[in-house]
Amino acid sequence: SRTGDIGCLRRRRGFTLLFATLVASLLMIMGFSVFRLTFKEAQLTSVAKESQRAFYAADVGIECAQYWDFLPTGSAFDPTDTSPRTIGCVGVSDTITGNGGPNQTFTFSFSPPAADYCLELSVRKESSPAVTRLQARGFNVCDVSNPRRVERGVDVSYQ
Repeated sequence: SRTGDIGCLRRRRGFTLLFATLVASLLMIMGFSVFRLTFKEAQLTSVAKESQRAFYAADVGIECAQYWDFLPTGSAFDPTDTSPRTIGCVGVSDTITGNGGPNQTFTFSFSPPAADYCLELSVRKESSPAVTRLQARGFNVCDVSNPRRVERGVDVSYQ
C-alpha cells in the first residue's frame, strides 16, 4: 500500500510548510514590535535630552539675572536709575535703562554665538512690597519654526 504512504507524506509536507509559515510570521511580528518599541524609546530619550537643554538655558538666565541684581555696587536693575547700563551673559551684552518709576520690567533675549540654545529673560522690580520677579524661558534651538523646539521656564521671586 504504497499509495497510502505517499498520501500521508504529502499531508505531512503540507503541515510542515504551514507550520514554518506560521513560525516565520510570528517571528516577524515579534521583530517588528521590538523595533517599534526601540524606536519610541529613542524618540523619548531625544525629547528628554532636548528638554534638559532648554531647562539649562533657562537656569543660565536666572543665574545671570541674580548676578546682576546682587552686585556689591548695587543692582543693575534699579528702576530709579535712568542711566543706560550694559549687562552681559553667556558672551552676549545688552543695554538696559530704568524709567525712573517705582516698578519696572527689564526684558531681553540672549542667543550665545557659539551655542545653539536661546533664552528670554524678564526681571520685574516692584517697590510695594519690594519684590523681584525673575522669569527665564529657555529654548533648545533658536529657530522658532523648528517643530522639535522645546521651551522650559524657571520663575523665581524674592524680597
